Amino acid sequence: MVAIDELVQAYLKSPDEQDRKKAIGALFRIADREAVIALQQVAEIDESLEVRFYARRALAAVKSIRRPKAEEASAVTIPDPLDAEIFMSFDDEQKCSLLKALIDQNRSDSLKCLLAVMPTEQNPRVLATLVMAIGIFGTLLECRVLIPCLSHRDARVRANTIEALEMLGNLKLFAYIFPLLEDPDNRVRANAARSLKSIEPFTSFRLLQAMISSGKIAFQASAIFVLRCFESDASAALVAPFLDGPNEDLRHKAEQTLRLLADRGVERAVELVANLPVPAEEPSPGAMMQELSDQLESEPEGVSRLELAFTIQDPRERLEVIEKESVQLGEKAVEPLLGYLERESDQMVVGKIYILLGRLYDTRAIPCLLNGLRHADDRCRANAVEALGMIGEADSLNELVPFLEDSNNRVCGNAILALRSVGGIDINVPLQRLAESSEELYQRTAVYVLSELQRVEFFPLLQKLSRAAFPVVRKNAHTAINALKKAGYYFPDAEDESGQVPAAGEKGEMVDIIMHMAGKSGGKVRKEGVPGHHGGRPSLPHNAADSGQKRQNYIAIAAIVIILIPVIALLAKLAIDYNAELTVKAVAVESALAQAQDVIKRARTADGEISGVMSQIADAQAVFERESAVAVAAQKKLDKMRNAVKSASAFVTSVNEAFRSLQNAHRLIDKNCRDLGKIVSAARAAITEKPRPLTGMIDTSKIRAELEALALEKAGLEKAAAFIAKLTANLQRLQNDLPKSPEIEQEQAKFKKLSEVLPVADKPLAELDALATSILNESNQIGEAEVMLVKVSPRNQILTELAALKTSLFDGRARLQKCRESLVAVVKATEDMARNGSSPELVESLNKAVASIEAVAKPATLLPEIPDMLFKTQASIVRALTILHQKVLAEAVSSGIEADFTTNWDAVVSSETARVVALYANAHALNDRVTAEEVAGFSNIDLIDLDDELQAALVIVTNATAYLSNVGAFFDTVERPESN
Repeated sequence: MVAIDELVQAYLKSPDEQDRKKAIGALFRIADREAVIALQQVAEIDESLEVRFYARRALAAVKSIRRPKAEEASAVTIPDPLDAEIFMSFDDEQKCSLLKALIDQNRSDSLKCLLAVMPTEQNPRVLATLVMAIGIFGTLLECRVLIPCLSHRDARVRANTIEALEMLGNLKLFAYIFPLLEDPDNRVRANAARSLKSIEPFTSFRLLQAMISSGKIAFQASAIFVLRCFESDASAALVAPFLDGPNEDLRHKAEQTLRLLADRGVERAVELVANLPVPAEEPSPGAMMQELSDQLESEPEGVSRLELAFTIQDPRERLEVIEKESVQLGEKAVEPLLGYLERESDQMVVGKIYILLGRLYDTRAIPCLLNGLRHADDRCRANAVEALGMIGEADSLNELVPFLEDSNNRVCGNAILALRSVGGIDINVPLQRLAESSEELYQRTAVYVLSELQRVEFFPLLQKLSRAAFPVVRKNAHTAINALKKAGYYFPDAEDESGQVPAAGEKGEMVDIIMHMAGKSGGKVRKEGVPGHHGGRPSLPHNAADSGQKRQNYIAIAAIVIILIPVIALLAKLAIDYNAELTVKAVAVESALAQAQDVIKRARTADGEISGVMSQIADAQAVFERESAVAVAAQKKLDKMRNAVKSASAFVTSVNEAFRSLQNAHRLIDKNCRDLGKIVSAARAAITEKPRPLTGMIDTSKIRAELEALALEKAGLEKAAAFIAKLTANLQRLQNDLPKSPEIEQEQAKFKKLSEVLPVADKPLAELDALATSILNESNQIGEAEVMLVKVSPRNQILTELAALKTSLFDGRARLQKCRESLVAVVKATEDMARNGSSPELVESLNKAVASIEAVAKPATLLPEIPDMLFKTQASIVRALTILHQKVLAEAVSSGIEADFTTNWDAVVSSETARVVALYANAHALNDRVTAEEVAGFSNIDLIDLDDELQAALVIVTNATAYLSNVGAFFDTVERPESN
């Protein structure tokens, strides 16, 4: 595949239309998949109507020559005619070969047959090829046929459907493709992620920005992943804040995305990656694709967020969140949106939701949209008509016929476009009504509809509108005509076919006729007198004839004079009226020009003030950004201080928990030591009277239960001992890490300074608003001056100057509005930062933490001595219990042998001994180990020796008691700090 080089990309982004046309020509020559996608984008979103037409022509040509070649295609005979019945008579292999042949031979006439067999075809392989053929031959209307295939059970069909929709060039399918990012198939996920960039990059990027700022980890993880497909500095800037974020998973994903962008040459990403540590290993592509599906949230959560969006008070914010959540849910958003519309009162939101329902292409929305046709607000009605046109369901389109006569220009125009492909409906009359209206908005709508229809029979209307009285209408019509001409359509030059000449010409012609008549008569008189002259010899007859001729001449002249008198009077009156009209027109022209010059002077003044106000806004924004950067650094320091305070509080809590663990272990050991001492003393006293002194005092099952309890307590004791071993070092580190109160107050003071900066924006914003109002007034004045000047001098050059100045003012006002929005956003962010930066509780928490650390430091010197004492006494208790177990077992076996000699008592002893060996190993605090032979010998240990061991353990327990009492006295005075 030939990549689109940087020069072509630069030309596509150029503000010059000629550069963008050159880029279109280059894309036509490349003619690969990326070129097709780029041409689709230009054809849909370029601001110039002429460039869009040019791109559409290039796209049609590329799609006609860009066909996947199949070796077997030439060997396939295509039936003529081809219908659904013939197609379905082939087997699956033949169907695939036939479809490839249709594609290879560019048989777009087969589209009707392909659409007919689409609902009945079951084989996934055939259906995947069929989808691609419809994408190649179809138009935007076929999107409704392909959308259900996005949820097909076969991954090939889903993946091919995404590519087919890209071929159709529909930029309104974001809501359907986004859920496929969690598809289990790698190819489907890859196509979906790529399409988010290629189908609708602007809406995609805006949605990704909203997901990043949502605060929801799952949304943020998904957005970070998809931003890998958007190779720009803006993508890197969106991801960068997560490198310092608290969530480890988001940090990891942000680092991966930035590394990928840096590898593709994104400068901002390269700068950020330079400061990152070298990764241990690069993630595999499969793992990267899996990350997104692991983070996507469930449908109930998405519906809940959509329901929550309905409660937002600000209409614009509410609409933005509704659009974002609806796109995330896709067709699952239809039912919540329909339910919500019944209680929405804001007309703007209602109208936008109508459009959103239309873009979801779901027929469940049709009843609601039909109700919208009766809405009181014209904008809502127009949007409902447009949405029904998007869905394209036949019965609902018939409901739009009455709206061809609607009094609102937008409603009528949308109805014309929605019904343009419906047979039996005449759109000529409503289109004529729009074009011939005396209102500018109606004529603008007519130009837009005509440019979208691209139907030759309506081109005379477009030519007529190019001579309209309204400058904007004329400009739009000329732009549309030029675009259509360059797209290959023919327009004859406009001529005056009436055959009439101006009134002044008629008057001149009449005078010429009359003077010609007079001249002809005079000549005739002279010519008749010449033959009567014979060498100067006069005669009477000749004189008489001459006298008669003269009388005839006089009579003719008198007749001519009589005829000329009323003609001359009429001409004189016409001349007087014409001069008077010229005078009036001259006065009107002079007045219109004077007004136009005055308006131009004021408009230029306003236009000249734009750069100054924008400079003030930029200066104010720079102040905010500078102070905000200082506050951000201060916030990071405060967060670090807050974490240090939290760590100190958590440490004090852990010390308390370790102390409580030692207390619990001590209580259990002390109880066992004293109980065992009593049992042994009683057994020693009864040994002379009873041959089996321990029998009846304690049994083996109870001893085993005590050993199991000691094993559990051993784990807690070891954990506490491990913590106490590091107690001194950790305490010293925490004391060093804790901030000082003046340090906190110093950083908080920076937020107070941030609050003091807020009034800096007041004056620039006030001047901007005043200038914007002035620009709007001057634009209206220019419009009035244009109308007046067109009436009296439609070809005056000042009209061009007025139109250019009006455009400049509109552009300047748009720039001012963007500056205002940017500054207001910075001010709001600054206010939020100043409000959130005030943390008076941090100093209070610090004081509590310092006091607690100081209180803990005093008993910290005593705690390390206690675990060793408890370990030793616990080990002695375990040994004593094991000895008692064996002695009790020996007495039980002795009694059992006397009572039942048939039992295998050796096996019983062996089993019980093995059990107690395991319990001994698990419970012994010093991790001592004994064998079965050693345990078997425990029954021979004298009770006196056992009593001595218990007494020695009791001494150690007593010492531990003293230590714990001293430590406990300190801890009773420590107030546990609250966790922040």
